[in-house]
Parts: sequence; C-alpha cells; structure tokens
Amino acid sequence: YYYPKLNLGSSHSSPRGLPSVAQDQSRIFIDGIEIFCFEGYNSVDRANRKEPNMIPLVKLIGIFMASMGITVILNPNVMKKMISYWRQGKRIYIGGLLRAVFGTIFLLSVLQARLPEVIYVLGILFLITALIIFIMGLEKAKAVLGWWDKRPLFILRIMSILVLAIGALVIYSA
Repeated sequence: YYYPKLNLGSSHSSPRGLPSVAQDQSRIFIDGIEIFCFEGYNSVDRANRKEPNMIPLVKLIGIFMASMGITVILNPNVMKKMISYWRQGKRIYIGGLLRAVFGTIFLLSVLQARLPEVIYVLGILFLITALIIFIMGLEKAKAVLGWWDKRPLFILRIMSILVLAIGALVIYSA
C-alpha cells in the first residue's frame, strides 16, 4: 500500500500544548522524533523482497473455497458426503493438517497480498481451527461433524454462501 504523506502539524507543539504528529510514507513522527516505522510493510519494500511468491497458492485456496461453496449451493448433498468422508477413521486429522498448511501459506504471503490484514486474519483463523481439531480429539471432532450432518439442507446452503464469499474475498485480497 502507499501511505500518503500526511502532515498533521509542524515540528512544534500544537496550540493546545499537544505534540504535533507528522507521517510520511513509512514513518510516523511526533515532535520530530520517529516513533514508528512500517519497515518492510510498504509496497516499495514488498516489491524489493526476495521471498517466494505465495500469492498464487493463496488464490488457488480461494478458488477451491469458492468452488466448494458453489458446489454445495447447487447440491447440498455433496456436503453430507464430505462430512461422511471426514468422519471415517482418523481423516479429520488430515483436515486439521490441511488447515494448518493453509494458515501457514496465508501467513507467509501477508506481505505480498493486496489486503494483508484480511490474509493475516484468515491465516490465524486457519491455524486456530487446526489447533482446535487436534485439541478436541477424534471422538469430539467426529461428534461435531455428526452435528453438521444432521443440519437441514438449507442450513448447509446458507453456510456454503459464506464459504463462497470468503473464497471470493481471499481471491480479491491475495
């Protein structure tokens, strides 16, 4: 992002005796003293980094999420089949591992994203849900899936609209 030059005061105190604040593209000054620097966060610094480009992976995850949302909107029985698949054996732990991988990919791509705040929050949420899956244990996780399996089809459609919206937000934010 470009942080516009914003001069909120001079290097002198304001008429009310409060310190004056000035901001340039990547630094914030109060009374001429640098108090915060967005090092490595502005678009110029991000463009010069030599980190691997994770944005295509994030967009692919967003496309996957949006396509799953569309699929379940059109045929909510697909969700019932997916639930029964994840309830078999210890497959729920594979789902937890996938969530951890997705969260890690999101967090590694934050500095390259168009809307880094969105990608950061979703990455943290992916990691938290992965942790919850492993903390809950197999039986409780299967019970949660069983609860979702008993929901009416229109509830699954409503939830899939949310998944579609989040997938579209990921695609846009990446």
